[in-house]
Amino acid sequence: TLSCIAAMQRRGLPVERGEVIYKENAILAVYHGIPRNVTHGWYQKFCVCNPIITYRVAQKLSVNKEGIMHYFTALIKATLGFSCTVADVYNMDETSFKTKSQNKKVVAIRGSKNAWYEEIPPPYHLTIVVVATSDGTLVSPAFILPGQSCESTVLD
Repeated sequence: TLSCIAAMQRRGLPVERGEVIYKENAILAVYHGIPRNVTHGWYQKFCVCNPIITYRVAQKLSVNKEGIMHYFTALIKATLGFSCTVADVYNMDETSFKTKSQNKKVVAIRGSKNAWYEEIPPPYHLTIVVVATSDGTLVSPAFILPGQSCESTVLD
């Protein structure tokens, strides 16, 4: 139960007291073969025996005006701290292209809703990366092909 609580918290899904009791009831039902119920007293003893458990008020992970203002203030401070000019600020956009796969008509049993076929991977895939600085300077686009690498001089 303790490892489940920790795992759920790491995933951003903290559990409540009722969920812990429900999970423990399910474990007891499997262990004893008949439904058993733990009580509020059991939960209190569980918390005493596991002092790393505590009650916290869960914080909402939402974007609000203050959060955005804080982010941009920190960004401005970092930019000024490193003496960045407009030529040092980049914007990048990436677009991928691949050949369009076609639907296949297959012979199937009448009324069957699941006629599957193995899709052949597309023969061609291309990614284009375009970069520009804030002062309008453009960097040559990069064309990325699957399984291909470029020499380090291209990246300079």
